[in-house]
Amino acid sequence: MIISVIPTSSQKKPTYYSDVHHVNNNPVPLHKSGTIWIKLHTDTLQNRNQYGIVKISDNGNESWIGGSYKRGGVEASIRELGDRYAVSSDTVAPVITPLEPAGWVSQKKIRIRLSDDKSGIAYFRGGEINGKYVLFTHDSKSPVYTYILTIHG
Repeated sequence: MIISVIPTSSQKKPTYYSDVHHVNNNPVPLHKSGTIWIKLHTDTLQNRNQYGIVKISDNGNESWIGGSYKRGGVEASIRELGDRYAVSSDTVAPVITPLEPAGWVSQKKIRIRLSDDKSGIAYFRGGEINGKYVLFTHDSKSPVYTYILTIHG
């Protein structure tokens, strides 16, 4: 299913690369995913993989939908009508925050928090200590990654 977006309630916002489109007035769940394509009015990013569609809630919060650059716009899959969408970008790298680094040796574990403000973290391959790969464990319900130190004497 391909959804044609006609900007019936379209507005430009300086932080978006497209108009804001309201797709249907009422929420309607789709039986199958639909494809939405939104034309860019500004195409300034060299890395076009950084473009993505965001869903805009009534209070202005954004949820990253993602998508891919095609034919001067961005295409993505949606599962519901009745929302507002626009093209945004994710140009800020994820942030790694050390958690309680002063206690790493005494607790015999390293804990870090990974966060990203838009598209999220696609994968985390692990870390390195003194140039050697170490495997961090991760609870998928938490942004915290842990490595249990094994100290050899």
